[in-house]
Amino acid sequence: ELPENIDIFVLKVDNLVGSSKIGSPSLNSEPQPISIGSTWICEVLKTVGMTKSTSEARRLIQQGGVRLDDEKIQNENLALEKGTYTVQVGKRRFAKVEIED
Repeated sequence: ELPENIDIFVLKVDNLVGSSKIGSPSLNSEPQPISIGSTWICEVLKTVGMTKSTSEARRLIQQGGVRLDDEKIQNENLALEKGTYTVQVGKRRFAKVEIED
């Protein structure tokens, strides 16, 4: 079940920028876009602060600890399409992630 105070992240794909943060999540106002170099699931998890590294993200996916829209992720090379996703890492960490062009 989703907590009420879930962090919301808007990720804007920009292949030239890499993965530098432009904004941060906010519960009360419109989230600021964060520039990201790719929509690779491990990069997304690292960028939104759910893991400290892409290696940690890979390990968590391999161990079955990451869910996307309530479905366990099996593929550590998954590239997310444009859209809105609920990401869960472990039992208690949730984030809503929106991928934009």
